[in-house]
Formats: sequence, C-alpha cells, structure tokens
Amino acid sequence: MVPLRSRREESGGDPLRFALVVGLATVPFTVALSWQSPEGTTAVGGSVSGLPLLVAGTLVGYRYGDCATRVRRAGVRAGLAASVATVLLYAATTVSTIGTASTTVTAVAVVLAPFVVAVGAALTVLVTAGTAALVGWIRRRADPDRRTANRKDGHQ
Repeated sequence: MVPLRSRREESGGDPLRFALVVGLATVPFTVALSWQSPEGTTAVGGSVSGLPLLVAGTLVGYRYGDCATRVRRAGVRAGLAASVATVLLYAATTVSTIGTASTTVTAVAVVLAPFVVAVGAALTVLVTAGTAALVGWIRRRADPDRRTANRKDGHQ
C-alpha cells in the first residue's frame, strides 16, 4: 500500500482541494435536511434544502475570494461535488415512487430521469457558484488594503 505522504506528493497539491472537500461535506447535510419520509403519495423528485449549498458557497467564496477567476472555478467545483446530494435525493424518491406508482408514471420517471438529474445538478452548481462569486466579490470590495491602495492612486 502506498503511504499517504507519497500520494500527496504525487498529486501536486491541488489548489482547489478545499472547494472539493467543502462540496462533498455538504452532501450528508443536504440529504438530512431534504429527506422526506414516504407518505401515502410520493412524487418523483422532491425538494432540496439550499442551506448547505449557501454555506458551502460562502466558505468557498471567502477562501478563494482574492481572485475572481479562482472563486468561479472553486465555486463550480464545490457545486459539482455538492450535486451528489441532489442525485441521491432524486434517486431515492424515484425508487420509492416507482414501487407504488402506475406503469405510466414509472415509464415517464425513467425516461425523464437523466434530464431531471442534469437540471438538478446544474441548479446546485448555480446556487453554490453564485454564492461563492457574491461572497468573493464582497470580500474583494471590503478588503481594507485594496481600499487604501485605491485612495492613494486617486480611485474610489
């Protein structure tokens, strides 16, 4: 087995690893906050709690907020990692619905599943990356060193 240290040296130190870890860390919280126990009628799809996505976007935006390009890339990476929860929730509600639904509803759910999963993942990325970009922008605007440098240059 390869020691952890040599794996870290081989990886080259990914500068966006924090974004990936934060995105993956939101998955259990998103699932826990969004989980709905099956009742008499279960609909395919369901809802996803946005709070963990907003927290992830805030953390990533603050961490990478010094550079607009890095914060965008990190926000997208965190959103893609967080979209695992969206896929899991959709799969769970679809499986519970297929067991109790008619043949027509089952067929429609299976046919539309790839499209719905793609839209859900895209929305997850949009919320996370958008929050990261907003927080990064606020961080750059509120940076006291930048404001002092702009005043010295005659800009505001």
